[in-house]
This record gives sequence, structure tokens and C-alpha cells, in this order.
Amino acid sequence: MLTVIDHTGREIKVPVEPGETLARAVFSDWYVSPRPLCSGLGRCAMCRVRFEGSAPEPVDAERLRLTDKELEQGWRMSCRHRAENGITVHLPPPLSGPNRWYSPHAKNAAITGVAVDLGTTSVQWEAYAGKTVVARGSELNPQIGIGSEVMSRLAYATGWSGSDRLRSLVRERLAEIMAGLNAGDAELCVAGNPAMIYLLLGRDVSGLSRAPYFLDWNGGEEMLLAVDLPPVYVPPLIAPFVGADISAGMAHLLWSGQGFAYPFMLADMGTNGEFILAVDKDTWLGASVPLGPALEGIGLTFGCAAEPGAITAFALTPQGLSPRFVEDFGECPGVTGTGYLSLAQSLLAVGIMEPDGGFVEQKQASSISPLAARLARQLTTAWGEQRFVFKGEVWSDQAMYLTGDDVEALLKVKAAFNVAFTKLLSRAGLTQNDLTAVYLAGAMGRHVSVRDLEELGFIPPGMGLRVHQVGNLSLAGAGFLLRHPELREELAKTAAKVKVLDLASEYGFGRSYVRNMVFTFTG
Repeated sequence: MLTVIDHTGREIKVPVEPGETLARAVFSDWYVSPRPLCSGLGRCAMCRVRFEGSAPEPVDAERLRLTDKELEQGWRMSCRHRAENGITVHLPPPLSGPNRWYSPHAKNAAITGVAVDLGTTSVQWEAYAGKTVVARGSELNPQIGIGSEVMSRLAYATGWSGSDRLRSLVRERLAEIMAGLNAGDAELCVAGNPAMIYLLLGRDVSGLSRAPYFLDWNGGEEMLLAVDLPPVYVPPLIAPFVGADISAGMAHLLWSGQGFAYPFMLADMGTNGEFILAVDKDTWLGASVPLGPALEGIGLTFGCAAEPGAITAFALTPQGLSPRFVEDFGECPGVTGTGYLSLAQSLLAVGIMEPDGGFVEQKQASSISPLAARLARQLTTAWGEQRFVFKGEVWSDQAMYLTGDDVEALLKVKAAFNVAFTKLLSRAGLTQNDLTAVYLAGAMGRHVSVRDLEELGFIPPGMGLRVHQVGNLSLAGAGFLLRHPELREELAKTAAKVKVLDLASEYGFGRSYVRNMVFTFTG
């Protein structure tokens, strides 16, 4: 056993499995509050722990991400060290806890339904009394300590007892939410990508873990989840990586009365990008691309979820960069994924970042503009890595900075988005000018600036006016299907029309992806 001591002094004994990293041992279960880790990439340092007694020799990733003072105090990144019996580690204070809202009438309301968006990163829910939302909540997915993206959890699920452990983490949290709402007799609808749904239901994930990928169950029906939970309706799963989250969003878009016109594209962007191109009422194309967790703020050096105090955008002023916050909370926990996109757009606009993501030399910046010269003074190099400091003094231990790895993560998201966007249009015989609208849901559907997307090359120049941010359409769709069960059969018929393209196996995919790894729309 290893001993974990949290910030309150609570001591927890944790069993050690052979070959397990310290991060997985500590954060993969209900011992401690979940944290948005980067799946062992060594970028986020959110898995840091302080060794009691002698700490292991720091590795290169720790010298990059931790200060000299932290290293001297015994702080290490637990993803870089093996779990061992007999060691004792201390945890820093947790990140912000669940974010919940209740209407003044929630306490006495008779909850009739609970809609859940089971995301890879977060769990968001809304409780209904009839057609009225009386409570809602948002928190990290309790599985996130095992891995920040789908494939790491699927790999874990194939190990001994891994699937049971993952299922229990979410099922028990859902039971706590339902009990807290006194909603034992309420209806339950859970939308999510196929991997999250299969893990929740305890289904065999071998068809999602390795090629050739397949589904042996396509949702669109009620399932028994547990004896202490009501039956759960899962919207249709369209393909192995095109799931109930986007089919629920389709239902809301088609039938909630907001209005639409063909052809349109719906993109649900999170750790996985899911796309639907509706050419007409009978012709539907779909695709998915892996994005990684950057849009969720995970795996970025100072990334965080969209919590109070987080930087969600930057504005250029004559004095430099001015951050914008989710709320003025006093302390800044970090920068959201959309905040990083805004930062990249600002640096690109002022000229100190090149379209390929590289930084210009300070001498070159001085010839661009006075503002570029001023911002270029915030460029520095540490351990051979060039950085742009956007908060704090350049050489301060408290400085926040943008690294080349951060920029690369954003470029990968941008390239994947471009490939899916252009390939779907090409297969349908359409051009970007034919689209009546692009609906952005998920991480891009809330805080991101459409102007940033256009200037970074996610969408073609001039398309911004046809881009509509629709927020968490998966959650909205789950709630809609709770209130309109008569449309579930119609949704199943529509989902069955979707022809899903396997983009990664198409000729030229890799070449197209690499060509789009620039902050310019290449078409």
C-alpha cells in the first residue's frame, strides 16, 4: 500500500498494482477528487504530489514544468514515477468542486426527468419539473484520472477489472446526483459518445478499442443501469465514434422549433470531433476525428476547465494583452481551451507568431509595430524551449506562458477540424458557399470567438456570419427527448440515414492533415 495525504491531512491507503504509475494509483479511483490530467503526456503537471522524505531524482519534464523551489520541496509529477508500496505523498488543494445551480423552487419541485451529457471530460446535467429546468450541475467526469481522452480509458477497460471500475465511478456519481435531487422515480436520459455510453452500461468495448471498429449495440432505447437508478434512455449511437451526443443534438436542432435550412453542418467539438452534414432530409453524412483534450483545456501547460477565474479570451490593447475571465474570481486557475485559441489569434494578429505556430525573433518584431516589439519582450527561452509569457514577469516562478507544445496541440485540433469539414463537403459535392449554416456545439459552442476561428483558419474567410454557437446541444437534446418521447422513434429513423465516412483510412488523409497544420484555411 502507498499512503496519500490530502490537503486537509486526511490519510488514505491506496493499493498498488504492478507496473502502475503513481498518477494512476492516486487519481484513478474515488480516493481523491478528479483532476483533468493530460494522460501522462507530462505537460499539465496537475498530477503533482509532494514526496515525504526522499523524493526521486527529477526528470526533464519536471524541470520544465515545476519551479526550482517546488523541486527542492519534493514536488514531482506523479505520471513520471512508478507507484511503490511504503511511500507517502501529499496532495495540493483540489481544483474547484462541482458547479451546481438550483432554482428557488427546486427543493419542493417534483423532479420528472434528469438529462445528462456524459462527456469524456465533464458530466453536465439538468433536472426538470415538467418542462421547466429547476436544477443543473457540471463537474469533472470521475473517470478522468484514468485518462483525459477516450482511447486511454478504453485501454484501461480491457485490463483486469478495468471496465467494472470505470462503470462504478460514473454509475455511483449518477446515483448520488439522483438521490440528491430526490429523483428516484424520474426519467433519465444520458447522451454521450459511444465509448462513454458503453463504459457506463458495462458493455464489451473491444469493438471500440481496436480496428476494425464496430458497435454491437446502437442505442435508441431504454436500458436498465442499476437497481438504484431508473431505466436510462440512450439516444441512437450512429457509428463507433459518432454517438448519442450528436444524435441528441440533431433532435434538438430539427424539432425544437428554432428553424433551419438544408444543407447545414453540425459539429460537436470536445476530445473527439463529431460532424454531421445534412444535405437534405434524406441525405446525411457523418464523420469523426480525434481532437485530443486541448479544447477542454487539458494537456496545455496552464490549461483548465471553464471555471470561475479562468482566462477565456484575450484582447489586444495599446499596452499589450488584456485577459478576459469567466468570472472575476480573484485567483486565476489557468486558461481555457478557447482562451488559448484567443491567445494564439492575438499573437498571430500582432505578428509575433507565424502561421506555422513559430515565434518571430525579437529583432524582427521591432520592425513590425511598436506593439509587436513590446509583446516580443515577453518571449523567453527555458531548457531550450521558447515561450511567450502572457501573465506575470518573464523570469517569475509565478509566470504563465505559452509553449511550442501548446501551439502544436492547437494546430492539431485545427487540422483535424479542417480535414473533416472539407472532406464531408467534397463527398457531398458541395462547396462551403452552399452551406446555409454551421452549428458549433460542445467546447467550441460556448466561449470561443467565431472571429478567432476565422482568423486562425478553422473556417473559410467570410463564413463567420453563417456560424452559430449552440452551446451544449447534447444536453439540450437529452432534455428535449425527455420531454418529447414521441420523437425518439423518428430520431432513430433519421440517425439510420447517416452514412459515416472513415476519414482516417481514406487516401490522402495524412497529407491533408499535415497541410492543414498552419493557422490558415487551406481548403
